[in-house]
Formats: sequence, structure tokens, C-alpha cells
Amino acid sequence: KHYSRDYELKKQAFIEKYKGFDENVTRTMFKKAYFSDIARMLSRVFFIAVPFYVAANVKDTVTLKNCIYIGILMIISIALYGYYKKNGTKEITL
Repeated sequence: KHYSRDYELKKQAFIEKYKGFDENVTRTMFKKAYFSDIARMLSRVFFIAVPFYVAANVKDTVTLKNCIYIGILMIISIALYGYYKKNGTKEITL
């Protein structure tokens, strides 16, 4: 419920800020900007999870299972960061 309210409030503020543009374009740009911010946050969470996973689960030697889990966390982090960089917008320039 909190994210729904947050989404609607930010969407209305974004639409008001860019009133002169086409509504469909501003809504699309808002969705990209909003979800890219969430992707940035999740990218940081997965990146920080790697050393915590290593500290908690890798004892003496690194096993294949540990390497797979670490690799998955890193790939998810990189993919989310890539999404953030591709779709993140500080200001709209149309």
C-alpha cells in the first residue's frame, strides 16, 4: 500500500513538472525513471550481499556451489545496474 501511494504521488508530481509534453510520453518516461531508481537500490543490495555471503558461508575452501551463488548475485547486481544506467533520467530532454 505504501509503494502504491508513493508511486501515485511521484507520478502526479512528474506529470505536473512536464505538463507541456505529451501525456503518454511523460508516463512512459516516469515509469522508466521510477523503476530505474528501484533497480539502483536493488543493485546495491545484491552487490553488498556478495561479501556477506562469503563471510557467512565460505569456511575453508570455496566450493562450486559457493561460486555459483556468488556469480548469480553478481550477475543480478550488474543487470540491475545496467537497467538503471540505461533507463535512469535526471532530467527529460526531448
